[in-house]
Amino acid sequence: MLNEVLDGIIHDINKHESELSKYAKEHPVAIDHVHFDDHTEYRDCLDTQRDIFNSMKKEFFSILRDAV
Repeated sequence: MLNEVLDGIIHDINKHESELSKYAKEHPVAIDHVHFDDHTEYRDCLDTQRDIFNSMKKEFFSILRDAV
């Protein structure tokens, strides 16, 4: 399930990158004067997935430690 979520995020980021690239090609002069946002939506999504992964990893190692 985690891989599916990450695949979706990567797909969305690649699509967004393609759109930015297309905009830059269509507006070569304006690209130096346009302010793009910080892409917080993608950053927040990746941070959430990182937190979930770290939590799962911590729980997994805790289970291994208790099993020994």
